[in-house]
Amino acid sequence: MKLFKHKMFADSIWMFMAQIVGVGSVLIINIILTRFFSVKDYGIYQFVLSLIAIGNIMTFPGGSQSVIKGAAKGYDKIFIKTLYISMISSSIVAVAFTIVGCFFYFKLNQYLIGILLAIGSFQLISMGLSFFDGFLIGKKKFTLSRQLYILFVLLKLLGVIAAVWLTQSIIVVLLTTVILQLLNSIIGCLLVKGFIDKNVKTNITTENNLLSLGWRMTFLFVFSTVATKVERVFLGVIHPELLALYHIGQMIPRIIKDNAKLFISVPAAHWISLSKKNNIIKIRKYWYVFVGGGSVLFLGILFLSPIVIPIFFSNKYIQSIWIVQWLSISLIFIFLQTMILNIVIYQGEESFYQKTQILGSLIKIVLLAVLMPLFLLKGIISAVVISDMIMFGIILFWFIKQCYLIKDE
Repeated sequence: MKLFKHKMFADSIWMFMAQIVGVGSVLIINIILTRFFSVKDYGIYQFVLSLIAIGNIMTFPGGSQSVIKGAAKGYDKIFIKTLYISMISSSIVAVAFTIVGCFFYFKLNQYLIGILLAIGSFQLISMGLSFFDGFLIGKKKFTLSRQLYILFVLLKLLGVIAAVWLTQSIIVVLLTTVILQLLNSIIGCLLVKGFIDKNVKTNITTENNLLSLGWRMTFLFVFSTVATKVERVFLGVIHPELLALYHIGQMIPRIIKDNAKLFISVPAAHWISLSKKNNIIKIRKYWYVFVGGGSVLFLGILFLSPIVIPIFFSNKYIQSIWIVQWLSISLIFIFLQTMILNIVIYQGEESFYQKTQILGSLIKIVLLAVLMPLFLLKGIISAVVISDMIMFGIILFWFIKQCYLIKDE
């Protein structure tokens, strides 16, 4: 009974609930949008969201890591400093987005894209205010952090439903989302203000070290963002309908990849306290369980996607079926890869992890640059699958090498 009363248990429950609510909300919102709007309008909407995501790399996104570490160490002033940097940069990018939106609207006669970009510029400002969550995490206010997240996600879901039902306008949908995100960020920052220790003295060395961490993480963020969004921008420019089909096709594999840790949380929690050597022994012993689980997942998607996609996303997205099937190939190894990366992250191999992330992004960008112009959507799918396989090969090679090192001890 003591376990259920422990704060860590409550934090874990809220983290799990937030994950489930977040994933469920994403699926429901996309189901609603695909059913109520044309494939082209939905593609344009995703194109603008991709541009906003790329614009976010200019708002000092790595500052969240500075805030988490600073808050954990009791240097609360870093929150104000990173917020100041982010607000200046996000405001500049927001103005640039508004200008680009005007260009699309008045010069190119792309009215929908122009309006959505102008509205999206305010979302960049809300992103610049989002460091409050990192501060709460650094202060170990995990439950409060996830409660605020769940509240925002549910309000966003209700807002989108209301906007679609009352107006059936994709413009109002984005406007509603942006307003809610701005309110969430403002309320979060005001809430955090009550936790900041105002008696902390300025320490230039500590501040510079924390900001340096933020800039390094921003550098990594740039690579990962460009690698995941460049093909979406390309498709959005030449063919919004293809982007809509691609987005639905890659959504389920992407959700599973992003939440792979959730699926293996039980063995990961039990093994995290073990030494690096014992972790390697455990994975070497049970590797077939992780690959087997991934294989079952892949086969399930392979056979169920022709049924699920038309039911939930309508017959307009039947062409997304082959996309989700091909992009699910790498899911066979996703659980094994995630367990190996747990060793890398938690057993003092952070530099290898960072190098693999940069290398993986570069490999994907190069493959996209070669295959995307030649084969469009098929080239993009090929580039994603090949880069995923290469990355798994690199991680597996590292693991096998560690296994041999253990034998030599």
